[in-house]
Amino acid sequence: MKAYLECHPWIGAAGMFVLATLICWLRMGSQERDTLWEEDGSVFTGDWLHRPSPWLIVTPYAGYVNLIPRVTQLIVQLMPVKYWALLTTAAACVVVGLVCGLAYYCSRWTLTMWSARFGLVLVPALLPLAGVEPLGTVCNLHWWAIFAVFWLIMARPKGRFDMIVLALLAFAFTMSEIMVVFVLPLALWRIFRPEVARQRVVSIVVSVGCVWQVVAYLVVGRAPESSVVTPLTVAVKGWLVNVIGGSVTSSLGLVQTILATAGWQAFIVALLFFLVPIVLALQLSSSRGRRLMIAYNLVLSVVLWFFILYMNGYPNGLYSSGVVDVMLRWGMAASLCLLTAYLLAIDELVTRRTLSLRLATLTIALLIAVQSTSFTTVNDNRAAGLQWQLNVEIAQGQCREGATEIAMFQHPPFWGLPGWEQFVVPCDRLLR
Repeated sequence: MKAYLECHPWIGAAGMFVLATLICWLRMGSQERDTLWEEDGSVFTGDWLHRPSPWLIVTPYAGYVNLIPRVTQLIVQLMPVKYWALLTTAAACVVVGLVCGLAYYCSRWTLTMWSARFGLVLVPALLPLAGVEPLGTVCNLHWWAIFAVFWLIMARPKGRFDMIVLALLAFAFTMSEIMVVFVLPLALWRIFRPEVARQRVVSIVVSVGCVWQVVAYLVVGRAPESSVVTPLTVAVKGWLVNVIGGSVTSSLGLVQTILATAGWQAFIVALLFFLVPIVLALQLSSSRGRRLMIAYNLVLSVVLWFFILYMNGYPNGLYSSGVVDVMLRWGMAASLCLLTAYLLAIDELVTRRTLSLRLATLTIALLIAVQSTSFTTVNDNRAAGLQWQLNVEIAQGQCREGATEIAMFQHPPFWGLPGWEQFVVPCDRLLR
């Protein structure tokens, strides 16, 4: 079986895609699946209803181009209105499943240990922090983009078909997240130092997408969510909670209990679980390329968190009192980079015979087991949101009574999400 999958890598990737998509879907409850979350409805679906244009696909929102959410909602809004929420959730799960399948396919040239590749597949689907909000929403798919583009850059396409498919996917993910610019140096490295000539094409496509995103940001700009600059000590605490803690749990109650009993030192211990094999691999590896990949992901796991925090801003008081009352999706991209560095390091240590295969496999299995304890999502706001199909049935009744359009609420008005809590749907669409 292993030899067959090595000869037919796309079959293995397809199997991992199905597995990861199913995991994402099962992590959510029925109420969450039938809820349109924030920009999924009001922006990415609503824009196609009220200002459709071929250029809408590449029209920036919040300072950058959101290609994948635009495309998914273009397709979704063509379907019956009552299924929009379920189809949006399914589309988000499919995209994350695609990321996992790509990770399996693209890592076959980099990871030698099967358990490391399998762990790499499960990481984007099982990541505990994804259950805080991003999972099942297309407006949050950009958090997986850096992980996807990194592995696409590392791939070595064997034929023209592989090269075209990987390049198109690289363009799609790059055009969905401006922070992919942080892997631009790796793309440039692959352009000038490719392992195979076809790597240049994927990296050139990523570079073009990065330039497009930067131009979009310079043209439209982006307003921060808060003008308050978070103190450095608070930002470090946030990194420990959301990047280190969010890599193994999404339970806010567990994090609060750990802090109350052991203090912030407990997160230092958790950090060492990831850091020790990474440092060992950096010291022992004789491959400059492997050391670069491990070190780059480790650095990104820090840089991305601080960049996001300071670009967005956050209300003063976050973690400053030592009380953790929220876990933030902002740590997702950094957490994925940390886990990538960790799996690369474990694989490298086995290759260098400094860690036995059984011990390495057990270590990865332990990580997956711990992550699985946070299998179900913890987005209470979404779980308590308005069930879309029921909302549509009520709106259809209003249309039959003479209304021409209905303001479809996604969230209760008291949530205080101006512009995101509702969007208008014409009655001719509701009754179609």
